[in-house]
Amino acid sequence: MRSATGMRSCLRIAMTAVLLATLTGCQNLSAGMPAAQVRIIDTSADAPELDVYQGGSALAYNLGFGTVSSYVSVTPGTSAVSAHAAGTKPPLSSVQGSFAASGHYTVLIGGGPTGAVSETLLVDQSVSAPAGLASVRVVAQARRAAGDVDVYLVRAGSTLGESRPVMTNVGFGENGDYMNVPAGAYRVILVTAGTAVPVYSGATVAYASGSARTLIVLDSQRIDGQKVQIVTAEDFDPAAVVE
Repeated sequence: MRSATGMRSCLRIAMTAVLLATLTGCQNLSAGMPAAQVRIIDTSADAPELDVYQGGSALAYNLGFGTVSSYVSVTPGTSAVSAHAAGTKPPLSSVQGSFAASGHYTVLIGGGPTGAVSETLLVDQSVSAPAGLASVRVVAQARRAAGDVDVYLVRAGSTLGESRPVMTNVGFGENGDYMNVPAGAYRVILVTAGTAVPVYSGATVAYASGSARTLIVLDSQRIDGQKVQIVTAEDFDPAAVVE
């Protein structure tokens, strides 16, 4: 049975997707110049729902915790992305960024009542990983989780003890680079740094050849006892490319 919280999250994501679909292409793009692509990820369990703007153009409305927006086309160049409490005008935070034509970007919005809302701009991989490999990066945004963690990608059929960490001593706010791993099915397991004590163990997920994914580690609102949760953002999918 899906919890009420889970249902609200699904509804919020669905509503956000509909809103973003109406926003795509609304930017004043220069004729003949490829657009930049920007998406927003709300990583704060404490911040209110957010409206997000680039200059005077809306990128997302009523964005909630854990939501990964669709990419929205924006005019290339230098501009500010600002976050506002939904339905209000004063900005809670702003980040200045340079957006290249055809580039793909993620804006992470974190913080909240116990700390200032802040934004981080990431450059996303928008091309295929090498043949037979998948590109994966880990973004650590679990503010409440105590202590650093080691990150494992445990291949299907293997155990934690048979695997080596792909990142070690990862703390809040550390955003890893993309790493190429053999395409296949993996479980993401996080353990307290230097130990085998798990703080998160995910389901087995397939990573296709050529794909690129961002794994966002967030504070947990789950009821299964896991201290953190992971949201996966699709950065590049070869199957989605139209020749």
